[in-house]
Amino acid sequence: MFKYFFNALEIYENTGSADQVLDHASKIEDQSDRESTLSKLTKYFARTGNLEASRRFLSAIRADLNRVRCLYEVAQLLKKKNQIEHGRAFLQQAFQEASNLEDKNWGTAEILLSLSSVSHDFGDEGEATKLLNRAIAIGLADSGPGGSKLLFGCAMQLKKWNRPEDARALAEKTKDGWILKGMLGLLKD
Repeated sequence: MFKYFFNALEIYENTGSADQVLDHASKIEDQSDRESTLSKLTKYFARTGNLEASRRFLSAIRADLNRVRCLYEVAQLLKKKNQIEHGRAFLQQAFQEASNLEDKNWGTAEILLSLSSVSHDFGDEGEATKLLNRAIAIGLADSGPGGSKLLFGCAMQLKKWNRPEDARALAEKTKDGWILKGMLGLLKD
């Protein structure tokens, strides 16, 4: 995967043209390699301050989950660079695209959990709670260990947000005894 990214950077270094890099990256045959490379390039251009190019690379990412993940990762990156308003713009787009995701698979649940954390870090507690509740609903719908693991992550997020009672109540809904025991141990504080 990095091979394609480094090839793209070499093209950019030689030509200075983001368009040529985008053309090159869009022609990668393997979908996983293409999406990963486009995501890396989106973050690269955001990191270097070229948000216009960053958005063009972002729009070339075809898979919804990958695009939402890239959006919130760029938002985090821009927040760290103290470009809060630009970060918020990427975060708002992540919210919009996440609202269209179907709440039926683990990829969606993982994205919602992570996006809720980023949203909370930006100070948008209402949106963070809404996203976390969607992830919790997916976890509660699964009676297997996968659902319990997701609920574990959601409970830890609630604890991080200083909501220990909600975290404990969620932990007690966990159907896997081993995970429940571990969760309750971590929530003792």
